[in-house]
Amino acid sequence: KGWEEAKFLAKVSTAFLVTLREHLMWTHIILAQAATTFSTVNLPPSHPIRRLLTVFTFRTTAVNQAAFGILIPELSLLHRMTGVTHEAMTDTFDMAFETSNIYEPFSKRRVNPALRDLINKGEFPYIEEGNSYYEIVNSFVVRWL
Repeated sequence: KGWEEAKFLAKVSTAFLVTLREHLMWTHIILAQAATTFSTVNLPPSHPIRRLLTVFTFRTTAVNQAAFGILIPELSLLHRMTGVTHEAMTDTFDMAFETSNIYEPFSKRRVNPALRDLINKGEFPYIEEGNSYYEIVNSFVVRWL
């Protein structure tokens, strides 16, 4: 029984961290919202960077506003589905902001030494495939500009 509870807690914690940190905080709040705000406030509509970002950030503000109301307040969906206190949830948001690596090029990101061993053995393709994808996107953006 103890092992089953530990596995369940690990799954919930991982889902919580991935949902809150990588998806909600890093992708929506830090990156997409900043890109949307910067491009619309500082660049004319015809600017190539604004035109490129618009494809990826269309309706970001509306999506983020809706997500904020549904996921962030006390007793919200995210708070109730995780079983953590609201204080723990807001602490996790703070930690996500402080530890964000969302602006680092994928190939420059720090990797846990245990994961590095798996990568070197060819048993963890996430990094290699991520680097390949980063190069594809980088090449596309350079050609676009």
